[in-house]
Amino acid sequence: MIRSCGAVNSRVLCDYVVTRTVALGVIMTLLLHWLPTAAQEIPEYFVEADVDNSQPYVGQQVRYTFRLFDAVALDNPLYEPPPFEGFWRLDVGDVSQTTQVINNQTYTVTELRTTLFPTRSGDIVIDPARLVLPETVFAPERVILSNPVTVQVRSLPGAVPSGFAGAVGQFAMEASIDRNQVQVGEMLTLEVAISGNGNIEQLPAPLVTPPIGWRMVENPARFAATVDSGVVIGRKVFTFVLLAETVGVSSLDAIVLHFFDPLSASFRQISTGSIAIEALPDPDRSASAESAPALASTPLPLKRIHVGEMEPTLGTGFWLLWLLPPLLVVSAWGAQIARRWMQKYRTAKRRQQALQIALRQLENLLNTNDQGRGFVFGRLIGVLNEYLDAKTGILKELVGMDAHIVETTNELPDGVRQRLLAACEVVREGMYAPAESIEAGAILKHVRDVLIEADKLW
Repeated sequence: MIRSCGAVNSRVLCDYVVTRTVALGVIMTLLLHWLPTAAQEIPEYFVEADVDNSQPYVGQQVRYTFRLFDAVALDNPLYEPPPFEGFWRLDVGDVSQTTQVINNQTYTVTELRTTLFPTRSGDIVIDPARLVLPETVFAPERVILSNPVTVQVRSLPGAVPSGFAGAVGQFAMEASIDRNQVQVGEMLTLEVAISGNGNIEQLPAPLVTPPIGWRMVENPARFAATVDSGVVIGRKVFTFVLLAETVGVSSLDAIVLHFFDPLSASFRQISTGSIAIEALPDPDRSASAESAPALASTPLPLKRIHVGEMEPTLGTGFWLLWLLPPLLVVSAWGAQIARRWMQKYRTAKRRQQALQIALRQLENLLNTNDQGRGFVFGRLIGVLNEYLDAKTGILKELVGMDAHIVETTNELPDGVRQRLLAACEVVREGMYAPAESIEAGAILKHVRDVLIEADKLW
């Protein structure tokens, strides 16, 4: 019995060992079969998006980065950026490529960066960007979406100082002229350059007041941007042409730029120094004046009078010489009155025809199909500037001129005045908003209706 039992126990033990060995072999086989499958689940390509500052102030620079991780050398992928609603965007062609190893997979990482400036406060969600993989012989067209990005935009703290035109960032400013002395009737050129990492391209021209005896005209500004250590640095040059009208030494007052500094979270200002300029007499005019005959200094011939002779009779030429100075004074006075009258007439005529000219220009813009959005809105700003100049006689830049509009339209009802301000705001937003979200035709018609209503009550 004991031996039998021993034999039976040995057989059971052998069966147990064999069973366990077979089970272990099955597990190892399944594991070896599963490992290649798990390795295949590592993605061959994927995308992601983020920003370098998720809590900027209104107007502060934000860098949006789209990344493509590609381990298989995709053929001609097409990047479609999001519309960036709520931001003004600046593309400077900032693209870079690196390599990165993730889970033993080597990827070529392509980064495309877009510079953004938020135009309003609050939470703004940047929609997913799209990467389109074109159709090939082996696969249909595919679209890969990035993750959405939320940006919490903060309002500017504290009281906004007078003269602040929306500049946010760190800035430097310099002013220069091509020469300090000109003759009457000649021109000199003043250039004001603003540079920094802020929203420079959006800035209006700084306030430049010409001295008495000088006339000033503003030329179109020039803008350029570069990337330095991952930050976009912009430079905008404003050009002013000054014409000397009277002789004398004058001074261009210091030019001031008010801006908000996000690093110190405070409003600051920078300024240029004053610049001395001088208008000299025109030598051609002086030579003409010197060569003119001096009638008053020409001596008259004297005739001796003998006693007993009749007093001589004065000739007609003598009396004409006496009458000439009063006649010249009267003629100059009459010419001055005529010039003033003609100036008033032209001003009144220009004010009367301002609406007709503006409507005709708006109609031409409505029929413009072959020009870009920048041309249309740039010309629209010119139309509004010319209309307001004709009505008020004061020409100022539209961007940042809300206070000017309020000052020059006080005789209008509040509703019309507010519509004028709203129209200017729409034009400003239209210049910098994404093209997909703007209907230029609707904005042009809206501005036309506002001008018609305002002109009736001017």
